[in-house]
Amino acid sequence: SLEQARNKARDWIGLLRKSVDPKVEEDRQRKAEERQRNSSFARVVEDYIKFAVIGPDPEIPRQRMGTRVARDLRRVFVPIWGDRPVGEITRQDVQTVIKRVRDYGSHGMLETYGAKVAKPMTRKGGAPGGARNLLGYLKTLFAWAIAQNEYGIDRSPCHDITAKSIVGTKPSRDCSLNELEIAKSEKTSLVSV
Repeated sequence: SLEQARNKARDWIGLLRKSVDPKVEEDRQRKAEERQRNSSFARVVEDYIKFAVIGPDPEIPRQRMGTRVARDLRRVFVPIWGDRPVGEITRQDVQTVIKRVRDYGSHGMLETYGAKVAKPMTRKGGAPGGARNLLGYLKTLFAWAIAQNEYGIDRSPCHDITAKSIVGTKPSRDCSLNELEIAKSEKTSLVSV
């Protein structure tokens, strides 16, 4: 319309006064918008899985727990953030999801967002261990995305979030045997020799 043309002309005049080429500026804005459209969270997750988690051969994933990481990223985070640009995900978004997994489990967390899940993969109730793992997956995903320098992000929304601050301290896995158990294990080892 005529009004749009006038506004565009005013913008161009303003750019020329700042010694900026309007064509170059339009190209820069168009590329930035295109990059934003192409950097949805779902796309970043799929690229991460393709290049860093699974790799070219699905039978031999690059990461030891690659199939689990891929499954959890797709099942837990993509239904919530899939269409959002990766740069718009905030620290608060990450904390909210991890706290809900801690309190309700991943299935319960997805229900709080209204996401439809075919069948629960976790037991009812909280899942502090799962929350700790998911936070680790997110940290690695965002670190990889930043290193690629093509998704328009330069800072991770979870860079200073610790599992200890959200989930609590990790329970000790140390165990000690009482005298009866020690005697039993010594007896078993003598019999097997």
